Amino acid sequence: MHLGLYLAPQTGGEQEDVDNIDAVVEQAVQADEAGFSTIYLTEHHLDDYNTYCDPHLLAAYFVGRLKSAWLATSVSLVTLHHPLQTVETFNLLDVLTRGKIIFGLAGGGGAEMYEGLGRDAGLRRNALDQTIDAMLRIWAYQPGDPPLDIETVYDRARITGRVNPPPYRKPHPMLARATNSEATIQEFGRRGWPVMVGRLPPDRMGRLMRVYREALESAHHSPETIHWCLQWMAATKFVYVGKADEQARAEVEGPMSRYFERVGNIFGPRDGSAPRRLTPLDGATTGREANSLEEFIENAWLIGSPETVIRGLKAYEAEGIPQMRLWFTFGPGATHDAFSRSLDLFIKEVMPALNPEPIWDPASVSMGSEVAA
Repeated sequence: MHLGLYLAPQTGGEQEDVDNIDAVVEQAVQADEAGFSTIYLTEHHLDDYNTYCDPHLLAAYFVGRLKSAWLATSVSLVTLHHPLQTVETFNLLDVLTRGKIIFGLAGGGGAEMYEGLGRDAGLRRNALDQTIDAMLRIWAYQPGDPPLDIETVYDRARITGRVNPPPYRKPHPMLARATNSEATIQEFGRRGWPVMVGRLPPDRMGRLMRVYREALESAHHSPETIHWCLQWMAATKFVYVGKADEQARAEVEGPMSRYFERVGNIFGPRDGSAPRRLTPLDGATTGREANSLEEFIENAWLIGSPETVIRGLKAYEAEGIPQMRLWFTFGPGATHDAFSRSLDLFIKEVMPALNPEPIWDPASVSMGSEVAA
């Protein structure tokens, strides 16, 4: 099993921001040294959901700090930015990491993000597909080619010069599609792309894993491409490890409750009406993931003693899930000392039972360009 560390600390105000950022940097370095395969960063704006907001700037900071872990964005909200600027950013990070980074592509979240970046949220329906297509066309452009005109619902551009720096990987950096939609998972399986999914219980993850594997194999991708893609099929879980189940639950009750309230504030409407609801099996919708805190805990969290957490992770392993994306810091007003103790216990008492593996790098074999296509 591969283990990824997911870093997205919520904030209750500016008084928490510096401590949050310091905490995630410390966690990333510790997880890298302990044998986590991947450090996941995510993008949010104007909603207090993620203190550092920009995963690409933080990824650049991590380049000189991490020794073996891959970097990953889960997600990069590419519809919020001009395609050329995104390509340049991805290329630079690809060079700095020597190709040890993968970008999960998704559309922007709440309307406040679009409004804050000067984009009409009402136009976003086809924006992601258009933006991905524009980025791929920019990566394919070569000096001497005729001018390249690109257009999305948000941006227009004419490319006439060399895009620099070029990516370290060819023909472009490693890309993944972020989605919980079964149809989209099938589509990108046929295209030979990794996919990144959200918080789902083991049985749902197992079903999507089988759907994805079938799509990859039915498209007759090479064994190397299938291997590369499957290892990124990760389940996301909040984790809190304590000495005993009851102690762990008591210690994390406050952060869990505040996180659930924060989810409602973000994904619920701003007009005071009831927030939109999302059941854990309805991945095609966006919104709240449960109708109660207890339901949310049951489906999204692993809380308890090392033995309890091991059993929870083994349930995903039994469903054939190759990677767990684990979230140790959550909720505004976070008590970082408690989260640090939890991560320490996980590294010392849970990881040895999981036999974590590093990411397999397709550059280690001759693959042509298929895996990056």
